[in-house]
Amino acid sequence: MHAAGYLTTREIYADGKHGLAIPNESIRRIFVEQVGEWFSSRVAAKETAVSNLRLAFCTGDGASAQAAANELLIDFVSARDYSTKHASKESFYHGLLLGALVGMQGWHVMPNAESGFGFWDISARNETGKEEAFIIEIKYSESRNGLVSAGETAIGQIHAKQYWRRLKKEGASKILLYGAAFHKKECCILSEELMV
Repeated sequence: MHAAGYLTTREIYADGKHGLAIPNESIRRIFVEQVGEWFSSRVAAKETAVSNLRLAFCTGDGASAQAAANELLIDFVSARDYSTKHASKESFYHGLLLGALVGMQGWHVMPNAESGFGFWDISARNETGKEEAFIIEIKYSESRNGLVSAGETAIGQIHAKQYWRRLKKEGASKILLYGAAFHKKECCILSEELMV
């Protein structure tokens, strides 16, 4: 863009970096329109994926939750986001899902709450009079081939530690269980319905 004249050098710093500027009003308008369109389309795509993810978790559709999560991972996650220790990787994906789910209208989202014999990763309870809730347990797989196994381990942990006990005590009779396994920019989300 600099070589084509869309940006001009305003200043050269001591470290060799250039301070750039838009040279005139007509080029500024092009930037505003094209960059604005690009950002608008990116935000709309993200909002659609987040809406799809929320709906899928609320309705027990693990396959759609997986598709929406994979869309978010591909479009909005950098290789640097998951290039940490194993435990930190799970925390990263936990934050990603939690950020997508917080603010769901009619649902109370609860991260890291104690229930049964441990702490679930994420749970949400329907506040609109329905006796529905869901629990998400998150795992990181060291390989793509281990995603399904990690998802099964996550659901097994929900059962073994009886994470559903608190939600049952609070009035939920239908609890959707999700094992969400991640590897880099891919995930596998397994689902199961528990009637208590």
